[in-house]
Amino acid sequence: MGGMDRSRESLQPPGDPDQTLCVYNVESGSATEQALRLLAGWTAPSLPGHELSYESTM
Repeated sequence: MGGMDRSRESLQPPGDPDQTLCVYNVESGSATEQALRLLAGWTAPSLPGHELSYESTM
């Protein structure tokens, strides 16, 4: 698959320096998005009521 182009943002909640939330973003329509969608298809089936959404937010 090669390298994956992505950006990362991190946030530390106020008053809790031991936790960090990291969010990775990829450009809509990019080769990286296509690769991640392919990898997402390799997962085990979701339990009823626990489906994940892989729709683009852009």
